[in-house]
Amino acid sequence: MEIVIHPRISKRHPELQSEDIRVAWENFLLSGMRAKSKRFPEEVRVGYDKQGREIEMVGTMSEGSWLIFHAMTPPSKKMIIELDKIRRNRR
Repeated sequence: MEIVIHPRISKRHPELQSEDIRVAWENFLLSGMRAKSKRFPEEVRVGYDKQGREIEMVGTMSEGSWLIFHAMTPPSKKMIIELDKIRRNRR
């Protein structure tokens, strides 16, 4: 499945290249769907790039491709808490 990285990410976080985000998205450690009702459901993930940096990402499916519209390193405490809540709600 194709992964599209929004160009805004590199502008806001120049330390992250598209390939870093793509590798982290495909090799995620934690993931979950956001429960908020939206037209396009969002998936949140935390993964590692080739340099071993932990990256927080948010993406959505768009026309058969993943559109990653948010990424930053390191993951925020807010994101880790959100993923923990998603994990606990699965039980």
